[in-house]
Amino acid sequence: MAYRVYGRVRRSDNGQGISNLTVRAYDVDWISSDDFLGSDVTDAVGGFDISFDEEDFDAGWFDPEGGPDIIVRLWNSGGRLIHQTSERSGAGATTYLDIRLNPLDLLGEYTVSGRVRDGRSGRSLCDLNVEAWDDDFIWDDRLGADRTDINGAYLIPYERADFEGLFEGDPDPFVKVRNDAGRELTRSSTRSGAPPHTVIDLAIGAVEVSRSVSECVYGWTAAYRQEGTHIVVRIQLNPDDDVTDAEVATLRNLWETGIQNKWSSHFACCCESGAKTTADSNNWRSLTFDVQFVTTSPHHTVRIRRGPMRTNMTTWDTSDTGDVASHEFGHMLGLPDEYADANCPNRSPVNTATVMDDNTEVIERQVEHLCQLLNENAVPISRLIFPFPDLIAGWAITRAERIPAMQYRIGGDPEMGDEPDMKQRREVRRVIHDVARAKREPSGKDRIVHVVSGGAPGERFESRLEVRGNGSVDLHLLDEPAGIDERATTALDTQDLQHLYGELEASQILVMEEAGRRFLPDSLVGTITIEVGGKETTFYYLADEEERRDQASPMRPQIASVKAALDRIAGRAQRRNEELQERLAERLKPERGEETTRRTSAPDELESLSELHGKGVLSDEEFEAARRRLLSDENGEDSEG
Repeated sequence: MAYRVYGRVRRSDNGQGISNLTVRAYDVDWISSDDFLGSDVTDAVGGFDISFDEEDFDAGWFDPEGGPDIIVRLWNSGGRLIHQTSERSGAGATTYLDIRLNPLDLLGEYTVSGRVRDGRSGRSLCDLNVEAWDDDFIWDDRLGADRTDINGAYLIPYERADFEGLFEGDPDPFVKVRNDAGRELTRSSTRSGAPPHTVIDLAIGAVEVSRSVSECVYGWTAAYRQEGTHIVVRIQLNPDDDVTDAEVATLRNLWETGIQNKWSSHFACCCESGAKTTADSNNWRSLTFDVQFVTTSPHHTVRIRRGPMRTNMTTWDTSDTGDVASHEFGHMLGLPDEYADANCPNRSPVNTATVMDDNTEVIERQVEHLCQLLNENAVPISRLIFPFPDLIAGWAITRAERIPAMQYRIGGDPEMGDEPDMKQRREVRRVIHDVARAKREPSGKDRIVHVVSGGAPGERFESRLEVRGNGSVDLHLLDEPAGIDERATTALDTQDLQHLYGELEASQILVMEEAGRRFLPDSLVGTITIEVGGKETTFYYLADEEERRDQASPMRPQIASVKAALDRIAGRAQRRNEELQERLAERLKPERGEETTRRTSAPDELESLSELHGKGVLSDEEFEAARRRLLSDENGEDSEG
């Protein structure tokens, strides 16, 4: 006798047929294994048709229906079992099945899905490892795993065989979240007797971190609390008897401010592996640091003694600055020193010009491990600072007044540089340091350029001073209202250059923490660009004192120090230009004598010019211009004679 099982597989939400599913029909037996009756693949409208004969199943004396006991199982294109129909006992010659599937059924017979978020900020967390487990009395069954996507979503399909046991009819799933280092960040509660498709959302809360750190002869414990991208370090201060409460209160404020200014909100954690800054990311969160001075349950205990004294991670003194506290704070986070140390001859890196070397700046790699807890990457924050101080102060400004101001970005335009490249700045600082101490000669390609430019059309002002590594100095001054367009040159010897580089280093401009700068259109803006060793960094400031007052943008003392040094060189070039003009005028004066009023001969004047050129008093351009003028004057006199 011939039998037939046919029908359609459709979505339960819209009735649309589902194609490319494997359909297999079975005859259910109580004792022996189920009999395979045949298979088909659903067509474009979800249709399937399976034919079989009586000999394909064994009714047996124990089967009162006398016909096949049909079940149908479905597999998706990935080969995963996604659905099984209920049994049709004693089916007749023809059986029609209209199978409706939840869209989730296409992924698996059972699924666990949900989202993983940062419990503090609510931000979706990507690239975390999620594992689904079935809670058993003795041994838990692992159901599957997935990795969260950019939206923090995960989906884990599994089958009945992954959890089914002697006394289990329904799954009891729970979920764990781990980072790539294998650390469990959170786990859910168990969903007993869960439905086939279970949603479990998770939030990663605070993680207490405590780990041993060792380097050469040094060893300590790094400890802190991490709440997503917010780091809390609890410090208990134990002052010596000769340190007063008032001093402790002052030091607490000094150290807390110094640490937070140095560490907080300069970097962010983001999902995108290729991101260079937060401008490249759609999912980032600023790394912030909270120093809590406590009397109980500290991560670290610090003794305070009267200074100045030698400081280490757990012994500070009353002379320690916020920069010193920031260095020791780095140790509390697990960072080793980065200065040269005889106790660590193989230490690497060293002389990095960072907070762990000379108490200066925090760099990306020093916060990378904090982002790695969440399987994320550390990137610098691209800042957008409002150009008006009254926006920050919360003054009443209408939206119409704000929009034009926001159209002008000085600190953030590509030609001005969004954020200083701290790696380049460190390398610039290293070259400056070596030249200032005569450890290396400046390259002829090195240069320091100071430009002041601004004013509306017709009233533009621009001065440009360029000091090159070979000692040559060029100055160009353009002042449209005054009708001035002048150029001047001079030269610095090796000692002068070393002195200038020493002033650059002493100014601390290369380790200065910068806030985002935005200036009003047509402001008189100064830029100082330092280019050495093929690396370049630029600083910006308002050059006009009144504009600085009006825009609440005071000049940083580091910039003022470098500006003063460069202004002295510019003044030297101007004085030399004036002196040169006087000397040229003197040389070109007519000779005094009773017999002639002619100037000295052209060959004599050319010889004098050549002498000045050879001594470096005249540049190539100045020498050529004077030579042409002299020859022109000589030719004119000859023609008149």
